[in-house]
Amino acid sequence: MSTPIAQPVPGNHAKKHDPLSPMTDRVVGLLRGGGEWAPLDFSLSTIRDALKILAVPALFFLTLPLMIVWKFIKYQREGGRMNAERKAATLPLLYASRLASLNQAASLKTSGAGVTPSEGRTSPGDGIQPFASVRIQNGSVTLHAVAGGDFSNRHRPVLLFLHGFPHSWSTWSRQLSFFAQLGFGCMAMDLRGHGASEAPEEMEAYTVRNVVEDVLAAVRWISEKGKREVVLIGHDRGGFLAWYTAFLEHHPDTQCIVKYIICNAPHPAHFLSYALRLDRLQLLRSWYMFFFQLPWVPELFFHLDPESSAEFVSHNEQYGFLQEDRKEGAAIWADYEKVHGMIQYYRADMIMIFRRVVAMLSGQSKVVPGDITPVPIHRPVLFLHSDQDLALGGGLATTFPTKRWTPHPLSRVQMMSDGVTHWIQQERPKELSEAMLKFIMQPVDDGEIGHPSSGETKKRKTKAHK
Repeated sequence: MSTPIAQPVPGNHAKKHDPLSPMTDRVVGLLRGGGEWAPLDFSLSTIRDALKILAVPALFFLTLPLMIVWKFIKYQREGGRMNAERKAATLPLLYASRLASLNQAASLKTSGAGVTPSEGRTSPGDGIQPFASVRIQNGSVTLHAVAGGDFSNRHRPVLLFLHGFPHSWSTWSRQLSFFAQLGFGCMAMDLRGHGASEAPEEMEAYTVRNVVEDVLAAVRWISEKGKREVVLIGHDRGGFLAWYTAFLEHHPDTQCIVKYIICNAPHPAHFLSYALRLDRLQLLRSWYMFFFQLPWVPELFFHLDPESSAEFVSHNEQYGFLQEDRKEGAAIWADYEKVHGMIQYYRADMIMIFRRVVAMLSGQSKVVPGDITPVPIHRPVLFLHSDQDLALGGGLATTFPTKRWTPHPLSRVQMMSDGVTHWIQQERPKELSEAMLKFIMQPVDDGEIGHPSSGETKKRKTKAHK
């Protein structure tokens, strides 16, 4: 148990007014995060774990200047900017090849050879469709997505997939094939700043509210103004966006989302509380987030050597990635605008944290610009996590207060064990797809969809098919 911050002094002395006490109370409340602090652990095992985690960023930052110089020399020798533009220009052809492979794996006939991100259209209500690229407009930002499967099946929801950093829609290829063969309609987005979607330059464009609006634009495309049921599925960055989308439970565009599946993305409100109170090593595991706050250095590090960057971040066989993944990753890293966009997410995250702290300390009750306030989610949520996620410790899942944040009876946390790391959809595609399918097909008997105190609460029943 934590000790009280201050004890009253006995006596008849009049209590002096402390103008800083309200701010002090807010700081204490912020740091406590609604729970007790675990005692500091200075055991040898904890120190050894901390040193092992710190060894990676320490070595990285010590060698960073030399790596950038070496990458710049290689960049110039290989043709500089013109060569980078040629590599980036291969992405549409790589996507066309991936689409052909996906349709073959899903036993869907392609509509023609050479489908590029600007060609091919799949519209809801057109029956079983091969996977093809579509364009979704959200304000001034044009987004790329891939859609296919059976959009005419009114007895099954459409699945909307959101990828994480630093990937694109194709990270879900195996799940798209799996569910399309079972008669589901599926869509996988390229988030803004990724893949073939546009990458705004300004950091404000990547605040959570703006990016969630992209998700809602895709939901509108699928739902035909709310006539379809959608299951929102996200991994990593896409998982965080799924959480924030779920917080907008009264928004008209979220009323058709009946379930959420979130992979390797802790609840935003639980993350900081966990890192400060229970596992201080978590902030060390997230060291790369602080690296991304540097101006232009992260962009240069990844852009100057796209092939090595694709291998360095994740695109290697150890984690179940394919040769096609590495080629697409290299093409994306070769596009400086996309690299800048992907890094801007993390800078926007840090700015939002700063704004939240300032708002809390100043006693402001309104939501800060670009933010979404976490609230309990009254729709079914499946939170999947890996036991060997090196960046996001397993404790983020095992200590997650489900009753507080996801009170629906069907909501649960499920750990993927046996050494699965962060890249869950590549390493365990079959296990992940089957876990998703079981959750999706589970009927919501008399389950309330919406906030229980809302007068617009609706009762729906998801139909499961054998």
